Amino acid sequence: MPESITEPSVDRTYYDYGVIDNKIEENVRFTRVNAPYGGLKYIENKDGLYRFQCPFPVVYDNWAAMSGSLMFDNEGLAVGMSIRVDSNTDSVWVMPMKTILRLIDYAIAHENSNLVR
Repeated sequence: MPESITEPSVDRTYYDYGVIDNKIEENVRFTRVNAPYGGLKYIENKDGLYRFQCPFPVVYDNWAAMSGSLMFDNEGLAVGMSIRVDSNTDSVWVMPMKTILRLIDYAIAHENSNLVR
């Protein structure tokens, strides 16, 4: 595993950083809001996804457009990308970096195999 990624652990704190509230007007990005969320705790690995507990209830509108944002631990190591929240709970679901890297490797191999033909 690359040095910049890690597996989650219950003894660390996690941070998710992305942008929300993207407003587009006449095909030009108009505004967006930085959305840093901290204090998340790792709960479990369920069905290949990590579940983190947010320190406050998740409001969907405050997390809309956060899919694909990176989840980091308190040492700055990436654990995965946010893919889903459960509104009115405290759950944030994250796809592990090892899964994402495997998908990227597959896509590159597939593209390379098409170039050889």
